[in-house]
Amino acid sequence: MKSKIYKTSYPREEFLNLVQKALTTSHEQVIQHIFPLSPEQLTWKPDDSTWSVSEVLLHLEKVEQEYAPKMNQGFENALGSQPIGIVKIGWFSKVFAKSLGPESRRKKQKSPAMFKPSHSEEAVHVKKVWNGIHSDFSSWNQSIGEVNPNKVKISSPVSSLIRFRLPGILFALNQHNLRHLAQALELIEHRNFPKS
Repeated sequence: MKSKIYKTSYPREEFLNLVQKALTTSHEQVIQHIFPLSPEQLTWKPDDSTWSVSEVLLHLEKVEQEYAPKMNQGFENALGSQPIGIVKIGWFSKVFAKSLGPESRRKKQKSPAMFKPSHSEEAVHVKKVWNGIHSDFSSWNQSIGEVNPNKVKISSPVSSLIRFRLPGILFALNQHNLRHLAQALELIEHRNFPKS
């Protein structure tokens, strides 16, 4: 069954509810399933080709930190504009978001080098890392409903030739968080995952 959440445009309230639901789901998953993990559990992985829970969080942090200056500049460029009824993300962002979403989590994708986590055996400070991510996404999800973001485009940190509509990349990044947290939760359910 095809997911109905991936479109090229949305009524404003539907879009706001969509990104906020993604953030709320991510936040609840982290608090319930990842915050309680021990350092051993955070750094465990079944093989060298799989990221540990700690590495998943470091990856999400790297993505957030690379996009943050561009996202913040995009919202600054949109200041003074009036909210609109239809939020447009465009065809490219729709395809990009779908490729990053939780439905595609079992498809192996090579992460750009700048987004790869450092392979450390030390557990990350989970609350500090996630709270930083959550703070930025909370701000962006709120700000998107206060301006007209449709004409604002930002370039990818990977290549300035790749450009996204501001709502499109916000939607894609929220879906990206869900994808990797779903992978982390599957890791926690692994038969060999440490009990404590």
